[in-house]
Amino acid sequence: MSATGSTPDLRQWITCNGGDVHADIDLFGTTEGGYRGIIATREIAEGELLLRIPTPLCMHVPSSPSEAPAMRALQSHPNSFLASTMLLLAESAKGAASPFHAHITSMPSSHDCPFAWSEAEFSPLLETDIDPGLREAGLELYEEAARELASRYPQAWPEFTYERFAWAAGMVQSRTFHLQATNWVTGGTSDGCELYLLPGIDMVNHSSQAEQRSTELRFTPDRTAGGERIPGEFTMLASRAISPGEEILFTYGDLSDTELLHTYGFVEGLDVPRSQGQACVQLADVLTGCGGARAQRGASGSDRCACEAIRAYLAPADAFQVSVAGSIPPTGLLFAVQMLLGGKKDLQTICDRFEAWDPQDADAEQPKPLAVKKEHLAAVGAALESACARVSAAIKGLQPDAAPRARAAWMLCMLQHRVLEKVKQAVEQAAES
Repeated sequence: MSATGSTPDLRQWITCNGGDVHADIDLFGTTEGGYRGIIATREIAEGELLLRIPTPLCMHVPSSPSEAPAMRALQSHPNSFLASTMLLLAESAKGAASPFHAHITSMPSSHDCPFAWSEAEFSPLLETDIDPGLREAGLELYEEAARELASRYPQAWPEFTYERFAWAAGMVQSRTFHLQATNWVTGGTSDGCELYLLPGIDMVNHSSQAEQRSTELRFTPDRTAGGERIPGEFTMLASRAISPGEEILFTYGDLSDTELLHTYGFVEGLDVPRSQGQACVQLADVLTGCGGARAQRGASGSDRCACEAIRAYLAPADAFQVSVAGSIPPTGLLFAVQMLLGGKKDLQTICDRFEAWDPQDADAEQPKPLAVKKEHLAAVGAALESACARVSAAIKGLQPDAAPRARAAWMLCMLQHRVLEKVKQAVEQAAES
């Protein structure tokens, strides 16, 4: 595989090294939304090959033994994500000497994965169901693992900084494809997975709408013919006719808006139909929702006991997920208000049900709430109202036409506010019936 100049042509590099790129696609097209994407320049018929990428063109930590100490360290590292990130950094440090230089220079210079957002940028996301520890996890991975590797092998990772690490980690998180790890010699598989960076293919954007998608990703594993090992390959064929000027899209999976932002750094438009929707109700919202009834009974130590039980059995991170497609009232919220509004006997009954349940037993029946009372539904509705108000306050501090990160935060908050409103309305209707 040949290395090329400082600004290599990705199409030429792929085709000169055994791959294929359809003549009538623009790898660096601009979409209607102003984003980079792959655009058809002429009509493409169903079944035509769009991209074929042999595995030797794909950056991944190989399973075959390596003589380089730094590579051996990556091969033995238990964290495949970190190993792939460090591999990309090592190849990037080689510049034009890297056999993957053409692919690396085709990657964007920045990304919008939330783990790399500033504290101010990330703050509105704390009102959603995104993992609040994302930023800290990224810094911890850099401080406790990545820097240790870089210090052991400075020749592989010169001028190692968090900014460079965050760039590479974002590229790996948003652009890798996962395969089950396979030993091509023995044919055995391991419990982990191999992460592949696929040139060209990693530029195809996502759509959750099946009618907009026009291709699928296929993988042919390594094989042996006539005693010769033939590398595997990744291919994309047109799954339907593609019109001139149309963006080529496929699916990253059936992911929620939060999962898309978490992993890929974007949220689809507000007008896109969604098969699922979820949002976050915090324990503080539940306490607010139960406030009136609890105040009438007077503060007591049982509140502290109930909160401890809620954290132990329902919401270890002080948060509940609710969904439009979920049960009404949401089971977790119902349990929580019953723990807070019931007496010691009700609290003990619920705790006993959770203690008797083995979540590892697929056949075990999940604990059921106590009989539902009007005050329970009222408290759940009030908790949802509190969550709506909290997310509304975050939305007011954001602008829909702002920079990509602020816009993504605004969109996620808007979408989750919709979910909270719909669930609240469903609970109110249940209370009236």
